[in-house]
Amino acid sequence: MSSENKNEQWQPSTAVFKKKDLSFQWLIIHFWAPWNKIDLKMDLNLMKVISQVPDVIEFRSVDIDNSEYRDFIKNSEVGNIPSLGFYNYEKHIRTTIGVSSSDEIIKDIRMWMNTAFFS
Repeated sequence: MSSENKNEQWQPSTAVFKKKDLSFQWLIIHFWAPWNKIDLKMDLNLMKVISQVPDVIEFRSVDIDNSEYRDFIKNSEVGNIPSLGFYNYEKHIRTTIGVSSSDEIIKDIRMWMNTAFFS
């Protein structure tokens, strides 16, 4: 198998999102697509973040081409990919669009958690 074909089979390192995951207190969803090679960079940055944040934060991924989640993706304000959706007990708090560095993601997590605590 060529490296081109391997890239076509690429999937994020995070677990695949299921609707029941919205019950988590702290949930971050990586919205991605297998044809978008930029998502590889976002996944690498997320892996760095996951090792630095508390275990209470759950990370999942949604392939935007999965028609089962079309309405959920729209309601999550995913205008482009890669995107990260931040949720607190089923409530969508915010969505960031574009590749973020691991430092930017950690900054976003701090802001998100503060927003959830004080809203």
